[in-house]
Amino acid sequence: MIQGICEHCDVKKVIISRHYEVLAGHNNRFLPKELYFASAGYAETAVFIQKGPRAGGTARLSFLDQPDHPRYNLLDHVIRRSISLLKARQHP
Repeated sequence: MIQGICEHCDVKKVIISRHYEVLAGHNNRFLPKELYFASAGYAETAVFIQKGPRAGGTARLSFLDQPDHPRYNLLDHVIRRSISLLKARQHP
């Protein structure tokens, strides 16, 4: 599938972002038992396709693997916690 996208004449760049985590159990998903283990190596995947003129004749393909847990700094934690508290107050 990715090869077919890259071969399209007006695709400049394709970035595949993978976030490895245990997929089962999130958002009421019921998946096979093997997906409940981190060793399964499954990932949520997003594909970013940038259209435009190509620099060298072929589309640039890159992979962006995300860590299991995002690394936030202290300011990010404060902002995220403040937003969640504000949302909780608005919806009793």
